[in-house]
Amino acid sequence: MSRVWCISPTPHRRWGKSQCTTLATQPVRRGSTEANATTFQPVPLEASNGQKIVRAQMEGSQGSVDLRMIVDTGAQKTMIAPELADELGVRTRRDEMMAGATGVAAMSIVELELVRIGTEELHNVEVVVGSMPGLSLLGMDVLSRLDLRVGRDTLDRESR
Repeated sequence: MSRVWCISPTPHRRWGKSQCTTLATQPVRRGSTEANATTFQPVPLEASNGQKIVRAQMEGSQGSVDLRMIVDTGAQKTMIAPELADELGVRTRRDEMMAGATGVAAMSIVELELVRIGTEELHNVEVVVGSMPGLSLLGMDVLSRLDLRVGRDTLDRESR
């Protein structure tokens, strides 16, 4: 039996209850260096067609890319465009069946060496490779691990 990973927290009508787990497993590294963490600065968001966009940086074995991502608090997992996965040189770790708003599909899981949002960094982050060219979503997996919440026009530190 294959396990279904969900991209959206909304339960699928067929199964009723979603099965979600966190793909990213490595510890958070804050700031520009582990020994010298910087003070958190809110990360500016841009508005575009009713969506919030954040600038991010991702690194793979073949380099680094600065990109704009849609901030999607309805997505459990971060998703990158297929051409971005190719450009970064990331390899598929495994394929999983995933349920989302458009149904169930086989998706590739890849590992990025680094995801940077503002001054915050995560290393060895597993993300989903989507099927739509040009579409990259920043999901709750990364936002939660970085303790970030979506404000009106910034990503802010989650209050503790």
